[in-house]
Amino acid sequence: MADKDKRKEEIISSAELKAKNEPVLDQRAEDFSRYTFWQYTRTDSIKYILGGGCFWVNSISGMNDVYESRLHEDRKADIFVQSFCNSDTEKIPMSYLYGGITGKGASIGFTPDVMRSYIRSIRYVTELTEKTDGGRTVFEPGERLEIGKDFELRTGWVFYTKYRRDESGNADRKTYARVCHRNTFYNVEDPDAFFTDNYFIKDYPWEYEKEFRIVLINLTGREIKKIRIDLPEEFRTKKNRKIKVRLGPEISCEGESISGETDYERCRREILEKAERKDGESYQVSVQKSGLGVHMDLLSRNQEDLNTYIGQHPEYLYEKTREKAADSLKKI
Repeated sequence: MADKDKRKEEIISSAELKAKNEPVLDQRAEDFSRYTFWQYTRTDSIKYILGGGCFWVNSISGMNDVYESRLHEDRKADIFVQSFCNSDTEKIPMSYLYGGITGKGASIGFTPDVMRSYIRSIRYVTELTEKTDGGRTVFEPGERLEIGKDFELRTGWVFYTKYRRDESGNADRKTYARVCHRNTFYNVEDPDAFFTDNYFIKDYPWEYEKEFRIVLINLTGREIKKIRIDLPEEFRTKKNRKIKVRLGPEISCEGESISGETDYERCRREILEKAERKDGESYQVSVQKSGLGVHMDLLSRNQEDLNTYIGQHPEYLYEKTREKAADSLKKI
């Protein structure tokens, strides 16, 4: 039997596999990971992150993996997850899933050394309280909550599995779970123990995301809608704490806008301006263009479907947009 076939036959315990997922943050950065940690998001969100010096983090209640939400049905409102793609290659689907259907989103990246510094800095999180201002929902900083007392912190890579529990939480009749972890497959001999209290599990079709997570578990016993994690001050003051920003594939380096800049030049300038601070201790930020050679503006490609849907659901338009549309129709 070939070595490869032998590896396929290997069975590992839940405890052993979970232990492989615990990052050792006091070793060399290259021992922690070989790749940058990227969070795909909208360009405006990058500006908010740098301008506000923080990330806003949601619970898994609103995550796009329906199975994961069902897996943790009883606690999903208490499990907050910040996700990064830990990969040396860009992911086309993620540019559109998380950056917007025009392909003009962006991603913010932490090198392994910067990610270790970020994780170590998380000693507190801030509750964001929901309020209504002029008919719109806003979130304002509330109570500061302590890690280890009010919140539990866990970190690690996501396990991708083809094995499922049913919605009641019971395991199926297989004797082991087939799991992919950091590009290696394992057969887990005790599936019940593996799935219990494990917030690093997604269905295998999501494996391309190469997800690394920072998981924060609410221990306060009360409902919290959203939390804030502050960027550490050392990202402004220490050398080698550079934050990377990668602009989306549809942000053009060609042509000029009214301001005389290309889309790329304008976005780059606006992002670097947000990183600046009056006292001179700005975030260390590098901005680069996506290396993806792709034209996939899903907005223009699906105009007919979008117009039909908006016609059936006008509530999705902002009030001012509806007013402008109504005025335009009157002139016809």
